[in-house]
Amino acid sequence: MEENLNNNQQPPMQEPKKQEPSLKTKRNKAKIVVITLSTVIVLLLGMQIYAATNGYGNVFFMIRDWTTTKTATGED
Repeated sequence: MEENLNNNQQPPMQEPKKQEPSLKTKRNKAKIVVITLSTVIVLLLGMQIYAATNGYGNVFFMIRDWTTTKTATGED
C-alpha cells in the first residue's frame, strides 16, 4: 500500500527551458518593423511635398506657422 502512495506522487516540477524565438516569429517582427518604417517615410515625404507646393520651405516651417500666431501681442 505504501508503494502505491509513493508511485502516485508527482515528480518535482522542472523549470521550462527558455527557447529562442522561432524563425517564423523573427520574420513576423521584421515585417512589422519594415511596414512601420515605410509608412512613416511615406507620410513624411507626403507632408514635405504638400508643404513645398503650398509655399513653405519645408514641413517644419509649415508646422511652425500652424502653431504660432501671426500677430504680435502687446503692440498697438
